[in-house]
Amino acid sequence: GARVVVVAPHPRPAGFTADEWVAEAYRPEHLDGADVAFAAAVPEVNAAVVRDARARRVWVCSACEPAGGDFTLPAVARCGPITVGVSTGGAAPMVARRIRDRVAADLDGGFADWVA
Repeated sequence: GARVVVVAPHPRPAGFTADEWVAEAYRPEHLDGADVAFAAAVPEVNAAVVRDARARRVWVCSACEPAGGDFTLPAVARCGPITVGVSTGGAAPMVARRIRDRVAADLDGGFADWVA
């Protein structure tokens, strides 16, 4: 139910879905009304987003400096009632994704049936 707004200094790529795309450079005002922000740009912009989000009491996730943000997200796999989350604390998301994919490859409907 969240409204997703992407701020990027280039036009929306074809096929990219978001509720709103703001094609301009980041400004602190872009955080007005936000509850959560993801800083996923170059390090200088991410640092500004984190600083501005904190000033506005907005939870923020920093892609390039996980410890600088308020939270990180795990790589998640689901199979029926089974949920597996893998995290590197934001230090290596690609590693978390690869581990998640390996675990998910071993989860099949039999596991879900057994759990149920």
